[in-house]
Amino acid sequence: MKTPALPALLSRHAQLTAQLAALDEQIRVNSDARDTAEADRAQAREQERQAIAQIEREAPKTPGTNPEYIAQEADRDRAVNAARRLEAEAQTRLNACQQRDEALSIQRRALEQDRLALCGGSLSDLLTLQDQIEAARVEVSRLDRLIDEHRAHPAPDRAPVDALDEQLAALLAKSALGEAVQGELSALEKRRAAAQTNHASATEQARRAGLLVRGLEDRRAVERARVADLESQGRIAFAWQVRAELDRTIQDFRATAERLFEVRGSLLGLAKLTEGTEPDLARQVKALTDPAARQSLRITGPGLDLIDDPAYRERATERERSRYRQAGLRLPE
Repeated sequence: MKTPALPALLSRHAQLTAQLAALDEQIRVNSDARDTAEADRAQAREQERQAIAQIEREAPKTPGTNPEYIAQEADRDRAVNAARRLEAEAQTRLNACQQRDEALSIQRRALEQDRLALCGGSLSDLLTLQDQIEAARVEVSRLDRLIDEHRAHPAPDRAPVDALDEQLAALLAKSALGEAVQGELSALEKRRAAAQTNHASATEQARRAGLLVRGLEDRRAVERARVADLESQGRIAFAWQVRAELDRTIQDFRATAERLFEVRGSLLGLAKLTEGTEPDLARQVKALTDPAARQSLRITGPGLDLIDDPAYRERATERERSRYRQAGLRLPE
């Protein structure tokens, strides 16, 4: 059976993750309902206890036929019965919540198993996804630069218009007093109209720049969300890639271990055969197969240096890192 391509697997993973989130919300709501039912049941039991205690406290030693007493006793009986009905109703709700909780838990385990079972995608698929992540990051950086550029657009300066208004006010006053020079007012009004036009144009440009920045910020938010989504997919896909290689390596390790076990048996058997005639050789074999040496995986000898220690494990880890880097893969942080 052909393994689905990485995009299809990641889409299925996202779908299962969304279903799990919705199911978790249902579990939370059901848990709240269960807590409410338990609290209502406890309250009903307390009401019943208090009603019974009141009956015992107020009951005469010798029951009588006093109509008032009989009426009070009936009221107390009704209170007890009402509390018991509330308790029964709360217990019914609690039972339903517990059953639903069990059903939801079964559904969740099934979805979780389905998600855990997802695995696949080639190294080529992973490299393609990595390129998509890098391209999305570059787009976010480009939007950052554009936003900074257009946000730096200068605010319109009204000072020239205000200064001309001051001059115009003074000149209008002179004109009203008959002190103005012929043509001076008309020239100033033209200058003021031109300044106002320039200011209006600058204001419109600033308004458009603000709208542009807002649009770019909206676009950047979308791209940032896309980067986050792709990075999440990248981490998942990398984990799948490592798991697939780990599964193959485990199989190789198991086969090698089985072969090593057979060879060790041959060593032990041959050593036993030479124990009487070649004691030095038998001692060498014993050093290779000694239980203490096998527990710490320290196998040394002529031309042999197999020691499992922190340095060995660090070298092994770095070897795997280098192998992925040489394949062009950027490892997740």
